[in-house]
Amino acid sequence: MKLSTLLLSLLATSTVYSHSLEHRFVIRAEKSDDLLNMYTEECRNAIKENKDYYSCMIYDFNLENRKEVCDLYFSEKCQNFLKDMVSPVPACKNDPLFMQNANKPIYIDNSHSAMKFYCINDGEGNVCPGAKLLIEGKSVTTGNIDQNCSSKKCLDGMMDYIKFKRDNSEKLCEAGTITSDCQEFKSIMDKLLGLVDNDECRAKAKDDTKTDDTKTNTTSSGANSIKVNVTLLVFALIFSLF
Repeated sequence: MKLSTLLLSLLATSTVYSHSLEHRFVIRAEKSDDLLNMYTEECRNAIKENKDYYSCMIYDFNLENRKEVCDLYFSEKCQNFLKDMVSPVPACKNDPLFMQNANKPIYIDNSHSAMKFYCINDGEGNVCPGAKLLIEGKSVTTGNIDQNCSSKKCLDGMMDYIKFKRDNSEKLCEAGTITSDCQEFKSIMDKLLGLVDNDECRAKAKDDTKTDDTKTNTTSSGANSIKVNVTLLVFALIFSLF
């Protein structure tokens, strides 16, 4: 399944139905050029002509190439780019919509918290159970979230991911990235967090924090991966909570 994912304006929406977490990639457009149509012609042309934009912005994301994508996303070049997405395209300073999107740090912070979790490996070099479920388009639920208790790295990553959602629920609501009741959203994040942030879970967690985090197991079946055309221009990672 080819999905287009946009990483700047973060048109992410969250909905609460029950006690589970799903990070759903939602189709927004089939081609990256289509994603630029919301901007002025001058801004679109500036983006297309800037090689740095496309070197950091457009790639497929699945379980097989996760390490490659993570290395690119967290490279010094792309991280510097994310800190300032306006200077490389001065023509876009005259585009109100572009500037509105570029000046909302919660969008980038939201995507960054997700990528941090997705790119963590356990001590054996495998993708963390919770991240694997989310990348596959499945849900992290009250019934499977404890799978992350086997690795301290995965446990810490899962907790950081949920804490970001909980602690920034008001900002996410204000930015329009949560469509459900904000207090209910925060309450469910607290419930999920409580299932892993406890002595029992921590006692099970193998301390693998000193292992090489660059190792990645890429033996997962391609049939189970989601191909995502990730572009850091107009972020549309959609977070749904079920």
